[in-house]
Amino acid sequence: MWGGAILYLSNTHLFKIQMGLGNGTNNFAELITLRHLLQFSLVKQCRHLQIYGDSKIIINWFNNISIYHAFSLRHILDDALCLRAHFDTIVCHHIYRDRNQVSDQLSKEAAVKPSGTSLILEPLDREHYKYYHRPYIDIRV
Repeated sequence: MWGGAILYLSNTHLFKIQMGLGNGTNNFAELITLRHLLQFSLVKQCRHLQIYGDSKIIINWFNNISIYHAFSLRHILDDALCLRAHFDTIVCHHIYRDRNQVSDQLSKEAAVKPSGTSLILEPLDREHYKYYHRPYIDIRV
């Protein structure tokens, strides 16, 4: 499994995140990616967040619209919900996969990443990136 996300700090400053997730279900990958994005956003002191994700079930769980039935994923969802409390504003929207192509491509490119690692790309200009290779950020807030 693998995950991908983008954190926009402004129209011109963004971070592209790719993660190797090992084995698991799609819901596992989506939840880990959401948790990682929330953690990274806090590290970057982003306290106002709008999230767009193409997994309707995960968005509904996070927004408390539907009840989770995957008890093995509860600890990851609980982590994400605890992190949510540290934002001044946070809104989570479902979008269809065709509107999420950039994150989906990052996820597919992450297929070669070792499990438990992430690559964070910070574009410096149109052709140059600063790369951060690191293990998952695992901050208990």
